[in-house]
Amino acid sequence: MALTSSTTTLRRGSHSSELTKVLPSTLYLTFNAPEVNDYHRALFISSPSGSDDPPTNDGTLFHSVYANKTWSFERREVRNLAASKKLVLMYCISALPCGVGADAVERVLQGIKLEHRGREGGNASLGGYSCVLWSFDALQALVENGLISLPPGTGVGNILQHAREMAGPDDARTMVGQDFGGVRVMNH
Repeated sequence: MALTSSTTTLRRGSHSSELTKVLPSTLYLTFNAPEVNDYHRALFISSPSGSDDPPTNDGTLFHSVYANKTWSFERREVRNLAASKKLVLMYCISALPCGVGADAVERVLQGIKLEHRGREGGNASLGGYSCVLWSFDALQALVENGLISLPPGTGVGNILQHAREMAGPDDARTMVGQDFGGVRVMNH
């Protein structure tokens, strides 16, 4: 199944009102500029807003981090997306069902084993695991637990592949230290 998206590019230093394409209570896959060899991936849940509320730049970020030769899971509250200097792409995965928020998502994500298990996509210099594998595991767990749904006929692998194609060049190492010119927000 072909995936289509609408895209908005936000220039660095632009006013946060340009982030109005970020939908409330929605799960996004984020890509941060590469520092070594690939884009760092994370999941971001945008804050909910009422019908009369202005769009918000706040939300909750979930990702795997590697420090002291150990992978761990991290949840972090984000106050202003426009302040990020490394954010390259926000790829919409799914609106969250009514009543499902960051706490429910965290409960599922905390159960993910941060291990390679013989799969491709790991980074040998990082203990064989990677944020790429984590993002697959995280989205798969959220689908299996009914917290998000994907378009019919579309699997997690399809979503991740399409999002990666939208992030930038195949060889992300060519973009280390480069200015991406702003973040792109892709909504279906």
